[in-house]
Amino acid sequence: MERLKALQVPFIFLLLTLLVLVFFKYQSAEKENSVLKLRLSESLKAIESSEDSSAFTESNNDKIYSNHASNISEPASPTLAFNPVQQETSEPESKKTKYIHKAVPFDEQEIDYEWAIPVETAVNDVFHTSELLVGFALESVECRSSICRVRMPKQHEDTFHQSGLVLSALEEVGIKHNTISFSSDTKEDAVVFYFSKYE
Repeated sequence: MERLKALQVPFIFLLLTLLVLVFFKYQSAEKENSVLKLRLSESLKAIESSEDSSAFTESNNDKIYSNHASNISEPASPTLAFNPVQQETSEPESKKTKYIHKAVPFDEQEIDYEWAIPVETAVNDVFHTSELLVGFALESVECRSSICRVRMPKQHEDTFHQSGLVLSALEEVGIKHNTISFSSDTKEDAVVFYFSKYE
């Protein structure tokens, strides 16, 4: 009986120490989670505003292009002289095709092997080497001409936090992205998110 009383105080002290450690660990995780949510929401706002401004710019470029195209009555002759109208109309057309290329859904895009394979390899490497992603598993990564799809098992109830950690790890190794979207696949209990090529 005396031994139990003697062990009771150290045992209570040990439990209190563990409780304090767990509490501080929880607080640091909450703080990290709120910082990641803030960073991701700021990124999403910046992306939305850049998409709005790019759509506005594209519509203005289309108007400029159509105005210049209507002013050209006949095709330019093949001379070495500089033709300013011809030069101005070619630039919005290239931007227009780039914008249309980005608007193609992931499943309909062709694979750009020069971009897709190195990015897929880098994403695989990030999942194996990043300290932010310890305990996370990668189901699949697939890149096309301008978008990558990353699929991983859902390991947290907060998929926003899980996606934020992955995107932060990708940024740490230099994989930049323009747009982000993510969702949960409830049938297969997975998190799927897409990021587009940084241009």
